[in-house]
Amino acid sequence: MQPPNEGQAKATQDLRITSEPRASPEDATFVREGLALFNVAITGDSYYSPLANFLRDGRGAVLGVLWATSGEGGSTSHRSG
Repeated sequence: MQPPNEGQAKATQDLRITSEPRASPEDATFVREGLALFNVAITGDSYYSPLANFLRDGRGAVLGVLWATSGEGGSTSHRSG
């Protein structure tokens, strides 16, 4: 593997990970469509259904949640919150 050239190194200097609970509809669509294309390419299956898993205490109060989209091919795309 070769070290990055000057242009590549400069392009990666401004990378950052952000948390955006209210992401724009355009960004959300971009991610959803990209995941769908990836999952179909890997599994060959385009059927997906929603999945919600909750962590609850003894009183039934929600302590945590994992949202996902599950396909018949066994792949999942997860988003936790």
